Parts: sequence; C-alpha cells; structure tokens
Amino acid sequence: MADINGRHPLAYLGVNAENPGNIYTFDSQPTTSDYKLFRIGAVWIYDDEAGTTEVYMLTKKQAGVATWLQLG
Repeated sequence: MADINGRHPLAYLGVNAENPGNIYTFDSQPTTSDYKLFRIGAVWIYDDEAGTTEVYMLTKKQAGVATWLQLG
C-alpha cells in the first residue's frame, strides 16, 4: 500500500512499508510480551486447528509492553 509519493500512508506513525507486508500467522494470540521481533503496524493472524481466526495489529510498543489491537 503506497500513496502517490510512494510512501506508506501510515509512515507518520512509524509504520514501515514492507514487501510483502509484515504479516505473521501463529497458533496463539499475541500477548503484551510479543513486541521485540515486531514493528508498529505488524499484523498477527491467530489461526488454530479448531477454525478460529483472529487478526491483530501492533499499535504501540512502550516500556516493554506491546499493545495489539484486534481487528474486525
């Protein structure tokens, strides 16, 4: 996703455009401790064998605590 100038539209929030995007799939939900390997704007897809699918986005990393916003 890029705007007319070739920059990610959320660049002002520290979101870095990646190709492909920073989307990860796990069989667990994110916790407040899951921040070290992820950048702001990372998408975490929780997909388990029972068919549960949830999508989260990392919105803040502050003082060693991650804030994941559940989407949808």
